Amino acid sequence: MFWQIQVHTKDQQFQGIVWRDDPSKVVQSYKLTTVTYGLITSPYHALRVLKQLALFEQDSYPIGVKILLNDFYVDEVMTGSDNLRQCSQTQIIYRPYIFSKKVRGPNSKCPLFYLYTKN
Repeated sequence: MFWQIQVHTKDQQFQGIVWRDDPSKVVQSYKLTTVTYGLITSPYHALRVLKQLALFEQDSYPIGVKILLNDFYVDEVMTGSDNLRQCSQTQIIYRPYIFSKKVRGPNSKCPLFYLYTKN
């Protein structure tokens, strides 16, 4: 999830790294364009993005927003539903924001359930 969250262009300068494959080669500089995995602040950034996403979509997908706000732990969603409509709302909410969500163990074999899930 962390690598799916893009950092604003003006803030990428603060996430610089240097790299070289071999000590005899010249050091190269790079800018990281996504949230860095493994930092103390990474989980905060991931959850903050989800909260902002919920604010953007609260009128369109109220059921999905409730799940975004209450059923996430760090970068895992732990939720379930008794109906296909609720599940599809949580999948649709991700689509415009390029998040891919893995679905484990669905009870429904309906093709619509898998429509918005990327592998």
